Amino acid sequence: MQKFMRVDEIIAQRDIYLPLDELSIQCYMIKKTDIEDLRTETKCVKALVLQTVHDDLLRGLLQLYNDEKFCDFKIRTAVRTFNVHKIILCARSAVFTAMFNNDTIETREGVVKITDLDSDTVGLMLKFMYSNEFEVKNEDEATDLYIAADKYEIVPLKDRCCNWLKMSLNEENVCDTYLFADFHEDGNLKAAVQNYIFVRAHKILKSSYWNEFMKLYPRLASEITHKICLKYIDE
Repeated sequence: MQKFMRVDEIIAQRDIYLPLDELSIQCYMIKKTDIEDLRTETKCVKALVLQTVHDDLLRGLLQLYNDEKFCDFKIRTAVRTFNVHKIILCARSAVFTAMFNNDTIETREGVVKITDLDSDTVGLMLKFMYSNEFEVKNEDEATDLYIAADKYEIVPLKDRCCNWLKMSLNEENVCDTYLFADFHEDGNLKAAVQNYIFVRAHKILKSSYWNEFMKLYPRLASEITHKICLKYIDE
């Protein structure tokens, strides 16, 4: 059957196509919304399956870590030795990848000694590397874990610590957080602190914390006030 007919062809076959001078058209229709709903549902199912597989995998990896099964490397702090897996360290840390790719003392001896991080911080770092679990109870833990993530180039963990510090800003810690961000050259965290101070400038710039900050760190205080002035000009 032809897909298209000209008007003159229809008129020429009036008895067939135009009984009672009426043209009847029969067709099959599929609503686009139904297709979109089906696609959305399919995507949701796929996402759910992937998330389930992802969660199961992380639980399995954490179980291997907790049970210390098939470990092939050690991380030693002042008071504790952690049995770990090279493949996990390499998957999460560019520093460990470089270490194992070269003939380092640590690679030959099968152990790395960490003297500048405490055992609790190393434990939290490893738990994140195996499971993505982020456990921070206070600002000291967040900054210590940030330092560990920065040292070993564990970017997702560093981002989580940075976000935690942003969410925990207050009038008492804002200056210390800015000093911390400047020391670690974290422009993202510095910008967040600047914006926090800008919104609350009428109060923070009159506080004793700010006065002490200006005395001890005049360069940073000037940097912040300059950014605030530029924001006011732009608005």
